[in-house]
Amino acid sequence: MSENENRNYYIVKHDLPSLESYPNLIWRKTGVKPDVAPRGFNKVGLGDRWISFAYTTGYEPISQVTGIYECIEKARYGRLPYGSAKAWMIKGKHFEKQPKRPVSIPPLNDVLQREKKLFARTTFVKISAKEFQLLADTVFRRELDPKSIPLLQREPICEQELLGIVAFGYERLGIDKISSIQKYFPDMLVEIQGKELYLELEYFSSGFFKHKHHERVQNRMYATSGIPVAVLCWVDDEPRVRDEVHKVFELQSLLRDVKKITW
Repeated sequence: MSENENRNYYIVKHDLPSLESYPNLIWRKTGVKPDVAPRGFNKVGLGDRWISFAYTTGYEPISQVTGIYECIEKARYGRLPYGSAKAWMIKGKHFEKQPKRPVSIPPLNDVLQREKKLFARTTFVKISAKEFQLLADTVFRRELDPKSIPLLQREPICEQELLGIVAFGYERLGIDKISSIQKYFPDMLVEIQGKELYLELEYFSSGFFKHKHHERVQNRMYATSGIPVAVLCWVDDEPRVRDEVHKVFELQSLLRDVKKITW
């Protein structure tokens, strides 16, 4: 990343369909006026850079980085591509290396080690050059070949899709047998290397505390059965879970490193 003291860096958020429709734009059309740019839009200049990430409105606040851009056209009001709607927009181009598919990362505040919530009702926020590079490094460290993901051939965006990956590709993941799947805690009873254990599926490992599952575990065993409990997550973002269960497995790391679940 070339240095420029006058360059600004941003994180831009939109929902995933919007980023797929207009991947190189920062845009806003809700309640805007042709003669008054939305807050912050006029501050983005030529050569400024941003990282786009998609958010979900479902049960889990998934963050998926979709691209890295450099501004080539400052804020203007006009017609959006592929339709008649008009909006304020800032145009960018791909900057250097790009993720091939959206990449799931831990919550942005955790990656950037910020205590104050990054986004409120804003479309984008300014970050430092160091934070920009840290976020880009995190994306490419976590990126994996979508063909390595059983069933979906892309990154999951919810716990239900994570279950689909495991149910479809369990043998490839090192699970000998799935004895049962249930809607309540714990999600699955499986056998791994001849050992019977429960697997609780969480998109983020921090969901184990969020959903209060730690209250149902005693000495790393499911309290009502005495069977060991492990957590299988897509993003491991909470080290404390390891104090509550026998093991925590981050599935994306296992797939990236071509490793299996072991007991």
